[in-house]
Amino acid sequence: MISENILDVLMYLFNTYADDASTSLPLPEKSSLFKELRLLGFPAQEIEQALSWLKTLDNVTASSLLTSGLKEELTPGTTSGIVPASRIFHPEETMRLDKAGRGFLFTLEHADLITPAMRESILENAMILETPVITVEQLKYITLMTLCHYEIEAQSGQWLTSLIEQPALGTVH
Repeated sequence: MISENILDVLMYLFNTYADDASTSLPLPEKSSLFKELRLLGFPAQEIEQALSWLKTLDNVTASSLLTSGLKEELTPGTTSGIVPASRIFHPEETMRLDKAGRGFLFTLEHADLITPAMRESILENAMILETPVITVEQLKYITLMTLCHYEIEAQSGQWLTSLIEQPALGTVH
């Protein structure tokens, strides 16, 4: 099981390297990044796991999903006229994502800030971490890091930068 410290590494990377002007996460070359993180005191194994997790994000990018014919499903705000489906969480997801975290995802989706396909990508990336409990604050970072790999237009992605500073959103009823 991956330690919760992997989230500390990921949060550090996002806070340090996220560019406010874009939705990308430009990271330095792996060996220099590894050295920097080691100097900061992060354990080598958790650095490797964090970098591996970031690499898995590349496997589910917007471009790969777009080629599957899911363009509208990956564009926030294009779901009008589509009857929304209910998302039933798997018992493991319910156990690991608290009510506030699940409510956070539903709020983003119902506000047309993310699509169902994006929500599933966020959930998949959160569950890969195998952290026993994922708090809403941790889920915000996972959401941001996941969405950094989608090509979101500047006006659609502006809400990303303020997401972390905002208090947890309530549960959608």
